[in-house]
Amino acid sequence: MTTRRKITLALAVVLVLLIAAFLGHDFVYEPLKFRYVILRVESAKTPAEEREAFALAAYSGRVWELNRLLPQELPDRARHISGDWVLELEWMESSAWTGQPFRAYRRVLDTNNMESLYVRYDK
Repeated sequence: MTTRRKITLALAVVLVLLIAAFLGHDFVYEPLKFRYVILRVESAKTPAEEREAFALAAYSGRVWELNRLLPQELPDRARHISGDWVLELEWMESSAWTGQPFRAYRRVLDTNNMESLYVRYDK
């Protein structure tokens, strides 16, 4: 094998690995990471767990919107949530599969726990 072929092969392998890394990040790592974060946010049962889940949500991505939803505004996957304070947590990152932003829904146990979700520009 000539030196030129070895260099071409090495560059092709590096290019394929880079493309695989970018696609793996967008199509595998990001959805799994946000699925875990959404599970933690939606399954928190105590105020302490809720505080930790909100801190993890803020750490894991850019929280884009926090919306207080009425029961009739809830999507089908969140219809089981009851209460007057239902939070929709939306990240700026979106799924490469659907193009929709990642969203979590939950009934807020303690509104003071939401402090970690607010962006602080004065610090």
